[in-house]
Amino acid sequence: MRIKQVSVTSLFGVFHHEISLNSDDKITIIHGPNGAGKTVLLSMINDLFLGKFSLFRRIPFNKFRVDLDNQISITIQKDETGDTNKLDLTLDEKGKEQIISLLGKRKRPDFPISVIEEIVPELSRVGSREWRNISTGQVLSLDDVMETYEGILPFESSHEQSVVKKIKLLATTLFIKTNRLQTEHHRLEEEFRYRTSRRKEFSVPAVQKHSQELSTKIQQTLTKSAELSSSLDRTFPNRVVKIIGKNTDNRLSESRLREELASLEEKRTRLKTAGLLDKDEERVQLPDEAVADSTRDVLSVYVQDVKDKLEVFDDDLEKIELFMAILNKRFKYKKLTISKKNGFAFTAFNGTDLELSSLSSGEQHEIVLLYELLFRVKEDSLILLDEPELSLHIGWQQEFLEDIQSITKLTGFDVLIATHSPDIIHDRWDLTVELKGPDIQ
Repeated sequence: MRIKQVSVTSLFGVFHHEISLNSDDKITIIHGPNGAGKTVLLSMINDLFLGKFSLFRRIPFNKFRVDLDNQISITIQKDETGDTNKLDLTLDEKGKEQIISLLGKRKRPDFPISVIEEIVPELSRVGSREWRNISTGQVLSLDDVMETYEGILPFESSHEQSVVKKIKLLATTLFIKTNRLQTEHHRLEEEFRYRTSRRKEFSVPAVQKHSQELSTKIQQTLTKSAELSSSLDRTFPNRVVKIIGKNTDNRLSESRLREELASLEEKRTRLKTAGLLDKDEERVQLPDEAVADSTRDVLSVYVQDVKDKLEVFDDDLEKIELFMAILNKRFKYKKLTISKKNGFAFTAFNGTDLELSSLSSGEQHEIVLLYELLFRVKEDSLILLDEPELSLHIGWQQEFLEDIQSITKLTGFDVLIATHSPDIIHDRWDLTVELKGPDIQ
């Protein structure tokens, strides 16, 4: 299911925006002056499919609507009585409407609210039932906090209405915000029993966290490969005995056998370059003279087994190769390599090993963006990308859409980009929607 169109009326009491997403190119760009609502629109789309509605209560607007490509639409409308705490949510499925009111009320938390700051470090308490987000300056009520951080706070949420549950299943979004390099807080819970909370906190820059995550991902894939290899190796002798001289249908011709062995060697080389294999296996050397039928029987089984073993790496291989190709093209004086132990590893052009912390903000932005898009996106998702131009050289900005097109072909997602930069748009103004305001005399 894909999002086809997004519209909002009276945003901030001023703007009326309608955005049709480009279904063929899978890339849509919105641009406009500061204050036109680009970031807010991305947030509204993201929060809708997460089942979060506090933003809709805080932001002035009349009607927000999302149309999907299967004759389903979702509308959120402010209550006509002026009650800012009430929203009318409509799910229209091919003409069949379900309308509910979102009152924004939850049952009282069954833990002391004094521990909220400890659980959510970015919040600072400024009143008996109010907290300020240190990063954004936004003041949140208790209901806002419980809705915004419902995945973190250990409370029993109120029963979620079936319409909201259904909407959350209609589309998958990933919001890549402007603060993507901001240190991420990780809390290791040692104990939480309503009245006590003991937590050990540490912080990891996003680029470091992604590096560790990729290392873990590679090791998990290697474990799957090892399990499959063990199974195939254990049954290999019996499978060979059963087919030698008996089943000629699966016997590869000599020319095909040589092609397959060369192809496997080429793939092993690619896997080693991508950091997915770190050991050399002895290469099968065929004699120059004709190969006996019995030998071809054995090697035919061997070729298929190796293809199955290496196929486990296919998804990771394509993504890592594209990740490395883009970054090594961008980083003029540095080279990226990947390993199961370190994740990302950078060396200077003279061979000096570099710490991730020594990378510039522009380099870190490029790494984090590409990693999010390649390794954290589910197929058929909508990526909401805010200001990709941050800290990027003009040349990198002009090449950005080309990179995105390469990634969308591989991963199959749609992307909605909010930008101020004409260099990001470059020569693709056909993909853009301008957010305009009313003419002011």
